[in-house]
Amino acid sequence: RSALTTAQVVAAVLAIWRATGPSGFRDELRRVAGIVAAGQLVRAIQAAAYLAALTDEFGMAAPQATPQPRAIAGVSADGRALEAVLGFAAVRAWTMLDAGADYATANTSGAASLTRIVANETTQAGITAESVGMVGQPEMVGYVRLLNTPSCGRCAILAGKFFKWNDGFDRHPGCDCVHVPAADQSDAMSGKPPWSANLVNDPKAYFDSLSTAEQNRYFGKAEATAIRGGADMNKTVNLTTRKKRRSSGLSVPRSIDRLIAGK
Repeated sequence: RSALTTAQVVAAVLAIWRATGPSGFRDELRRVAGIVAAGQLVRAIQAAAYLAALTDEFGMAAPQATPQPRAIAGVSADGRALEAVLGFAAVRAWTMLDAGADYATANTSGAASLTRIVANETTQAGITAESVGMVGQPEMVGYVRLLNTPSCGRCAILAGKFFKWNDGFDRHPGCDCVHVPAADQSDAMSGKPPWSANLVNDPKAYFDSLSTAEQNRYFGKAEATAIRGGADMNKTVNLTTRKKRRSSGLSVPRSIDRLIAGK
C-alpha cells in the first residue's frame, strides 16, 4: 500500500507537468506541494498503523510514544519548503534550454528530476515515521533491511542486514528499500513478522534471480561479470562505489539512474 501511495503521488504530479510544461509548472507549485504533502501524510499514517500492527504481532507492551503524521508531512526530508524543492525540476529544464538543449530533451530531463524528487520526498515520510515510532517502542531494538525489487547493487548488498534502532536508514535518491522493525535480531533474521514475496533479504539469491542483462543493468556490466565469476559481491560493489566517489565526488552509482528510469 505504501509503494502504491508513492506511485499515485508521482503520477498525479507528472500529469500536471505534462499539462503545463516546465514554464507553466512553476505556477502550479503550490498545488503540487499540496499533493506531495497529502502523499506524505498518507505514508506517515500507514507507517504508524504498521508499527501498531507489529506491536500486536510481537505481543509488546503499548508504546511510550507514537508518531504524529501531521508533524512529518508538508516539508522536505532536509527541512526545506516543498515548493522550493519541487521547483528544481523546472529550473533544470530551463537551464538545459538556455544551454541549447532541444525542448523534448529538456522536458524529459525535468520530468525525470521531478519523478525522483516526488518519489523520494513521499517515501521518506514513511521511513521517518517508522524510525520515529521505533524510538517510542523500546522493545523494538532494531530492524532488518529488505529489497523492494528491482534494486541496484548498492542496496542489494545491504539486504537482510540487521541494524540497531538508532542506526539511520541510508537511502540514495530513488531508493525504495524498506526496513522491518523487530523485537530482537533473531526475530528479524528468521523472517518474523512475515513480509511480502517481493521483499528480498538475500543479496546472492537476488543476484542469481536476475537475467544476465538485468545483472549488468542493476550492478554495472564490469561488476556483474566479476560477481558471476566468483568475486565477492560486497567487496566488488563497495570498491566500485569508493572509486566513483574519488573520481567524481558522487556517491551514487551509475546503475541507480538507469534503475530510476526503468521504474
